[in-house]
Amino acid sequence: MFDRFERLRPFQLISLFYMMKEYIEASTSKKVQEYAPQFVISKNRILNLVFAMQFGELFCIDYVNDFKSNAEELKIAKDFYEQFLNLGKEKPEGIEYDLIQRWAKRLQIDYLFNLVDEEDHVEPLPAENRVSNEDIEMARFLQSQEIIGTNHAVILHMIGARKYFANLPSEEVKNIAIEIATIGTNGISPDKSGYTVQKIPGRSFSGYELLSYYYVSFAIALPELLPKLGLPFHDEFKIASKFEI
Repeated sequence: MFDRFERLRPFQLISLFYMMKEYIEASTSKKVQEYAPQFVISKNRILNLVFAMQFGELFCIDYVNDFKSNAEELKIAKDFYEQFLNLGKEKPEGIEYDLIQRWAKRLQIDYLFNLVDEEDHVEPLPAENRVSNEDIEMARFLQSQEIIGTNHAVILHMIGARKYFANLPSEEVKNIAIEIATIGTNGISPDKSGYTVQKIPGRSFSGYELLSYYYVSFAIALPELLPKLGLPFHDEFKIASKFEI
């Protein structure tokens, strides 16, 4: 769906983002740590890390470190994700069930369930559908069409930029903003890639991604100069700012 329906990606992001927040909370909450067995927390964290890896690949927003996993959990999650990626190359029908079984066996939880043929076990439809208040609020947001007409790529990159800058001192964000502004004097083409920022080592930026970091860094560190940038991303930043980081 992500590849075939590009216009649905913002809605996928919203849905998966809230799932991600719940998964992180379940893995790091002190209350969960107090009442849930560590065995359960660890297995849950590993599977949620796999989800976070796919989320990062699809939307360029990395939440893996937020799960505060240990080295062994991270290693298993990386193995699982690699197996998942290889699954797409094989594509025989029903192979995903074999993958579930293998993962469960490695996590030593395969005794907790049995895979049953669909024809032998079909759940009856519920008598009524219960919709939570959160579902209603989400539907209202989507139906508002606020996101329609905006640059979806910029929204995604701005969320990533806000997350990156969240833990940096304001002075460091300011220095990054100034460096990107210097790069901008020679022009930043949205369609190009391979841009680098010395104060953000180890990263290569596409044009839209760099423009997003440009806008967000000024919004954080030099907001009084933001209107002078001439970047038409006010609506995108407004939407990106609604996401907790």
